[in-house]
Amino acid sequence: MKCPFGRPTWLLAIPVLTILTLVSVRTPAQNSAPKNEANAAAVSAFEGQIMDNDCAQMGSHEMTMKDTSLTAPDLCTTYCLRFKKTPGKHVLYNAATKMDLLYA
Repeated sequence: MKCPFGRPTWLLAIPVLTILTLVSVRTPAQNSAPKNEANAAAVSAFEGQIMDNDCAQMGSHEMTMKDTSLTAPDLCTTYCLRFKKTPGKHVLYNAATKMDLLYA
């Protein structure tokens, strides 16, 4: 049987089947990615308050807020990170464990 394009019909099917095969094939790493991400999220749950490293060492924003007349902890963090002579770094501080994790 001849195709209107001058080639046999079965020759036109080869590229189509090849493309469908390549598109539908997934590697084992691609298939298991959502499971691994879900496990990583469950294991890496952190609790605490985001603050700067100076206030985290003191355990609260109280002293810096009093010295600078700031009214909210988030303003204190912004002040300490951007406007101090020696800018601080972001820290996740957990008051229950008195532990802080440093962000870059």
